Amino acid sequence: MLQHAGHEVVEAETGLMGLELAKSSKPTVIFLDIKLPDIEGFEVCRRLKADPQTAVIPVLHVTPHALGSDRKVQSLEEGADACFH
Repeated sequence: MLQHAGHEVVEAETGLMGLELAKSSKPTVIFLDIKLPDIEGFEVCRRLKADPQTAVIPVLHVTPHALGSDRKVQSLEEGADACFH
């Protein structure tokens, strides 16, 4: 959908790849799944927000799984700008 709207989309298969891509491609927004094969999206978000190179990039946590209010709060506490499921 984003590509059809004319936006460039870069995808990472793992959290660690996502961290590297965020530094190298400087995206305008990051859509970050909470469940990743290597590290949780919460940890990826924490690292993104702790790094001055990526701290200003908005992070939107997304997941196809239902989240309890405690996990939504955790998402925001780790630095996400929004959380959707």
